[in-house]
Formats: sequence, structure tokens, C-alpha cells
Amino acid sequence: MNYKLLKIVFLLSILELIFCYTNDDVNGGIKLKDDPALHPGHLKPLGAFQPRTEIETLTEFPKPLDYYVNYIKPGRPFLVKKGAVNQGAYKLWTDEYMKSFPEAATEQVAVEPNLKEIREAKGFEIPFKDFVERYHKEKIYMVNKVPSFLQKDVLMPPPLRCNNTRKLMLDHVTWMSTGGTKSVLHNDDLDNINCLFRGSKELLFINPNKYEGKVPIDRPQGGYSSLDVDKVNFTKFPALREVEYIHCKMEEGDCLFIPWRWYHQVNSVANEDNQNIAVNIWFNHDADHIPEDCELPEEEATLDKFHFAGMESIYGGAGEEQTDSQVPLLDLFEMTLNKTKHNRASFKTFVSILTKVPGIFAEESLADVTLTKDFVLLSKELYDKLNVVESAFVDKADFDQIELDATSEIYETWLQAHMNKMQDIIKDQLTDEHIDDAEITESISETIETTDNASEVPPSAVPPKAETGKSVDENKEDQETDKKIEL
Repeated sequence: MNYKLLKIVFLLSILELIFCYTNDDVNGGIKLKDDPALHPGHLKPLGAFQPRTEIETLTEFPKPLDYYVNYIKPGRPFLVKKGAVNQGAYKLWTDEYMKSFPEAATEQVAVEPNLKEIREAKGFEIPFKDFVERYHKEKIYMVNKVPSFLQKDVLMPPPLRCNNTRKLMLDHVTWMSTGGTKSVLHNDDLDNINCLFRGSKELLFINPNKYEGKVPIDRPQGGYSSLDVDKVNFTKFPALREVEYIHCKMEEGDCLFIPWRWYHQVNSVANEDNQNIAVNIWFNHDADHIPEDCELPEEEATLDKFHFAGMESIYGGAGEEQTDSQVPLLDLFEMTLNKTKHNRASFKTFVSILTKVPGIFAEESLADVTLTKDFVLLSKELYDKLNVVESAFVDKADFDQIELDATSEIYETWLQAHMNKMQDIIKDQLTDEHIDDAEITESISETIETTDNASEVPPSAVPPKAETGKSVDENKEDQETDKKIEL
């Protein structure tokens, strides 16, 4: 056999290796039609024996506008190496330093009892100083706001230091342990920047735009999966075999951007002082936000200089921190729409928002409460009132038009009176009865048909409506893709 023939045989072998691998091959020749238990990653840790790429790594934070346009809007995670080494928390946070403050003996913090996250497990509260003295001896970790006396040590990440971005800030959380903690596979309805001050972390990400139907978020109320991250059962969750991961290794002083709705799982490792400490900033997802007035000096950029609305504000909680708004109900609906899949709501989705989001009419979800015809009719009137642009959906354009027309206070007054009527109906409906989807759909369909033919809202009560710019095809596509609210 001559040299040319050997070369041809070699090239053919390479081509065979390349082209014989098809989408049906998930690993080592095992195909999707084969028994899932044959996959080499079956009953192994999450992501084992599956394709992965490394996260995009930067040497500094992007500028605010670049961050929103090129990372927030498309959903693009990144790691900033040494992005937090200039912070007081990185330089100062030893156990002795943190418990030296007098407030440490009295300020209560929330503590979790298991290093491996079990969301059904009940935590407890103890003084911060007690936690610091116990966490090296017991299998506990802290998940709590940054203690008030330590907030001056943590800087707001540079892309968020803009005056008009302040309104998006929701919460800050300290994660403190001796390492060995493992989160569930989950996603968040928020954008998140996490900075690591002690220890290291390994994360796996899954892109929701590519793999949404293949990730088993079977606890939708909490946004997480029941799968065991140490022993993934492909027999129970076979679609997970098709997923590709993005891998991230965080080290002390690094910061990480976790985009809205991206699935992720986190493992934490302690440093030589047996510490793992991170702080994350949660903020509302607004893909169209244009940051302005971003020249905030570092001394004015510590957490104690910022207002955080609190996680309860996502669901309309009536905490003291929301009293700044002059139009809280309008703000509530606009914020809640930002939590839907497409940042808008058809009437069916709107009813889901009213009934499934805790805090609008009751402290808990009303998904299992019977919807009366009167309630659905009032819901339709409310929906029509907010649908200022008169498109197929209530969306940001409607709230922008209300603001442009300078009618916010008029709408707020109407909303308060109208929602009081709805509240009275709900009070009478808080029973143990259940209603199935068919009954809800029938009631909503009847209401749409009735109100389309004879609206009970006097025309004079509704400000003039602008023309919609949506085409028929766009509306049809939106209706097909916006059936499920994602909160």
C-alpha cells in the first residue's frame, strides 16, 4: 500500500468519525432511542459525560450601555476575573472582623440546615454572631440580606451604577458557608450579578432559549427541578440527555452575570480558612432599559447607598419599601408583565396573573379558587382599561402611552376602585373548591365574546386609544406563543 493510499484511508476514517455522529448520538454511540439507563451520565452528577463549553470570560465589567444591549437583552452570561478585588468585602471579611461589630450580636439572619439544598426544609433565624461561631461546627449556611453593618463593604457592580437603573434593584443576598453546598437545578425570574469574596464555585448553565422544553423544572412555583444533582436519573428525565452545558469556575474576587431565566446549578468549595462567601444583586429584567447618568463615584456606590424594593415587590407585597410610588397599582401590573415569557399578556394570561400571583388579591395563589363569572367580567374590564394601545396584548407600549398622556393618576384612581370590587368577590370565593382548566377557559371565552359585543365600560371612562403597529401575522404568532405565563 503506497503513501497516497494510506493518506486516503486515513482521511476517510476521519470523515466517518465526523459524519457518522448524528443528532441521535448522545454519547459514545448511544442513541436517543436507546434505553436512557445506558447513557454513561445516568445516575452520575449533573452534566457528567455531556458536552459543555466554557463561559465567556472578561477582564473587566462592560460599560452600562454595552451590558444592557449585548448581555442583558440577548441573555448572555459572563465571568469577570478579579471583578471584586477592589471591594472592602474581599479585603476585610474574616470571621473575626464580621462578628466584631456590636450589631452582629443582635441582627438576625436566616440560616439553612442542609448543605445540599432542600427547598422544602425549614430554616431558622439566629443572631449573625451566633451563626459565625457555629457554621464551622455544624452543617448550616446563611442565605440572608447583607447584614446592615457590612453593606458599606460591598460595591454595586459598575454596570448598575446608573441613576435610572436604581429603580430596578430588588434585593441583595449573602451566601455564607464552609463550602460543600449544592444548589438545586433552577432558574430565576430576575437578572443577577454574583461576586465571590471567599472560596470557589463551580456552576453549570443551560440556555433556556435552546433547551426550555428539555429541562425538568417540575416545581414551577419555586422555579426548580426535583432531580438529584448528584445522581441524575435519565430514565425519569430522558430529555436532559440532549442538553449542552456552559461551565463556569469562579475563584475569589471573581464576579458572574447570571441572566434572567437561565437554568443553573451551583457547587461551593471553601478556601484554606474554611470559608465560602458570596453576595449577589438581584434586579428586575428590563431588556429595553437604556442606562443613563452613570458617573457614580465608588464612595457613593456601596450597598447602603441604594434602595432595594425587596423580593416581595415582584408579587405586589405591600411592604413599607413600596410607599415611594405615586401609582403603585400601575407599577405592580407593569412589573408583573415583565415576569411573563414575552413581557406582555393576552387576556387569558392576564387572568392567570390576577389569580396565580400571590399578593395581588391574597397572600397565596388563587389558582385553585373558583372564578365567578362576575370576577372574570371585571377582569376583562380591567384588561381593556390597561390595553390603551388596543393591540392583542397588554404590554410596555400601553404603560408608555399612559405616561405620555399624563393620565397615570386617573388610571390609578380607577384601578383602586375597580380592584376593590374584585377583592370583595375574592373574599367570598376563598373556599376549598377547585375549578378545572376547561371551566376557566369556557368562562373566559364567554366573557370575551360578551364584552366584545357590548362593553360595560362607558367610552368616556377610557382615555383615547392609539393605533397599534402590530401586523395580523405578528398578533397570531404572539397568541400562539404567549399561552403560558412564566413567573
